[in-house]
Formats: sequence, C-alpha cells, structure tokens
Amino acid sequence: LFMEIADFDLAFADVKKELDRLVQEKKMTDAQAKNVNLSTVEKFFTGELYKRCQKAMSVLKEKKFMTKLSDMTLDKKIFGEYNEKDVIIQGIADLLIEEADGYVLVDYKTDNVKEASELIKRHSVQLMLYKSAFELVLDKPIKECFIYSFKLETAVRVNV
Repeated sequence: LFMEIADFDLAFADVKKELDRLVQEKKMTDAQAKNVNLSTVEKFFTGELYKRCQKAMSVLKEKKFMTKLSDMTLDKKIFGEYNEKDVIIQGIADLLIEEADGYVLVDYKTDNVKEASELIKRHSVQLMLYKSAFELVLDKPIKECFIYSFKLETAVRVNV
C-alpha cells in the first residue's frame, strides 16, 4: 500500500516522514504502517529504478487496463488457443516509467524467495500479458520489464 500512495519525492527525502504523513492524513492505518519495512523501502529509493523515475517524462502508479486477449500480440506457443477466444483480461501495473523511447514496466513483489530466478519463473507470464496489454493502451512500447523484489531488495530484469 505504501508504494501505491506515497509521494515518491517525499519518500526519497525521508521514508519514515512520508509514512508518518500518510498515517496522519488517514491514508494508512497504524497497523498498515507497522508492516512497512523502512529499510527495504529505502533501498528502492536509492536504486536504479527510482533514479529512472526522477529522470522520467512521467511516472504512472497503479495504472489499470482491460483488454481482449485476442487483441494482444502474444506468443502462440505459450498462450495457444486463448489467442483466438474473446477472453477479457484486466490488471493493474504497479509502476510505469515513461522515457523518451518507451515505458519501463515495474511489478512489485514480496515473495519469500532466495533467488531472482524464482521470481522470473513465477511471474514472467504475468509480465508478458501486462507488457502486451499496455502496448495496446499506451502510445509507446514497453521497452523493459522489471520485478522489484522487496525480499531481495533489488530490481530483476525480465526479458519478455
């Protein structure tokens, strides 16, 4: 919840102060705030993805989509018969960073994993779907996809 509603500039300056502000403004409860691992969140704001946010043309948080699977460009080996059906999918991107030559799609994960490869195995299909859906919705391509692992405290590039 913190990453959804936090003002990134304020969080970059002081995560604890931003967390306190969100509680004071009743955007988060005390119980929710206690579940935020400050040092883990601070790692995000000192990392490469946040540096890209600072330089971005725009930053979109919690961007929704809904589209037909048949309208998307998907690998037939992976999605097979679903490509021809009128299946509607919907989702929400945690973070889209707009750069001059396209968007960077970021999905936050809190999975309890030991290695980045586990995250890629678990979530690459989701990122394929999100990438394809947002390429229909947005005016630029999705040029890179990342999982930001709060457990590993790092961004994991996923080639989809």
